[in-house]
Amino acid sequence: TAIHHDDRAPVALPGPPQMKLWPDALAHLGFVPEELMAVHPGLDKRLRSVEGAGPSWARYPLRDVLIVGPPGPVRVERLTGAAAAVELARNAYLVDFSVPSCHHLFLPPAARLASSVRVWRFTPGESLADLPAALDVLERLGASDSDPLV
Repeated sequence: TAIHHDDRAPVALPGPPQMKLWPDALAHLGFVPEELMAVHPGLDKRLRSVEGAGPSWARYPLRDVLIVGPPGPVRVERLTGAAAAVELARNAYLVDFSVPSCHHLFLPPAARLASSVRVWRFTPGESLADLPAALDVLERLGASDSDPLV
């Protein structure tokens, strides 16, 4: 999902209706990974279309950004100020492919976005066994207009 931020509020611009999943996640969901196209040659991750979803050219107002962190105990924490801007810049599209001398260019737009939306770091757990707890945390976050207790 791309984010567009002009003089008005930021908006989300959804991408193609597909998921990129690892073989173990696909198998857990009942799919056969070998039947699906690889995201990239030499990478085990596979593309899975989202049933019933077509391309969308709509723009959706953006209120929150959820950054998925590394494995660990399931939790979600709100990031504010510089911490939010740094995480947004660190997770910007193509930042890993840019030369280090250009990394500072990602920070001003990230800081602007961080001042317009709520930024969250989500720790998804350490295995698929943590999925129910992770979904519970995300449902509480989605249903809340204020910071959830997690």
